[in-house]
Amino acid sequence: MIASGYAPNSIRGLGTGDVDFDGDEDVLVAIRSEDKILWLENGGDGSSWTEHVVDTGLDEAYDVIRVDLDEDGDFDLVAGGHASSGTVAWYENDGSESFTRHDIDTGAAVAGVYDVSAGDIDGDGDIDLAAATEGSDDIIW
Repeated sequence: MIASGYAPNSIRGLGTGDVDFDGDEDVLVAIRSEDKILWLENGGDGSSWTEHVVDTGLDEAYDVIRVDLDEDGDFDLVAGGHASSGTVAWYENDGSESFTRHDIDTGAAVAGVYDVSAGDIDGDGDIDLAAATEGSDDIIW
């Protein structure tokens, strides 16, 4: 077991990726009931894990992904909040796994975010973001 003790039905987003560039896979978690984004640092062989809280204020955190959004060589996080005041937030990594939150979009357009994704949607060479929403039944870019 990696972690336990969260409220029933509270974990909504789960992903993996080497956040700290140490060669092993870490785990990303969005915890809706706690409005929390965190990453679990793999101790190396999957037998020990250290919890690192990134944010405790993303209203109804629902999804989190790892992506080098600013293309500076370290991995940032992007997350979505499911609340009616929905938010898509970018957590900028300073290179030492310390994250600064930047809200990309808030409000009606992103109400009820279920999923966030990243890729070069328009083919211009930079990373774009997309989010699936419940509030507007839209996929926004």
